[in-house]
Amino acid sequence: MKKEFALQELLERKNIADLGHAGTFYAESLEGEGDDWVAYGTHEYMKDGKEISEETMLEFHLADYPDAADAAEYLTAGEIFTSEWDDCAV
Repeated sequence: MKKEFALQELLERKNIADLGHAGTFYAESLEGEGDDWVAYGTHEYMKDGKEISEETMLEFHLADYPDAADAAEYLTAGEIFTSEWDDCAV
């Protein structure tokens, strides 16, 4: 299932994930099912003192989300992306 961010979610910055030392991810859209999701967007991080920005994807797994398969039907992209994650990988 593909999810797009609504304009209001973008204004509220619900498409941005702070990855700590790994940088920041700016999602453009999501795709997934249940508690397994992929965000497509831009990953910005520092490497050897230089700021790197690249188009990529971020895989993430929602943490203990009850009825995740059913919830995806009515949750927005912003609600999914700002939910608690078990883990992620860029």
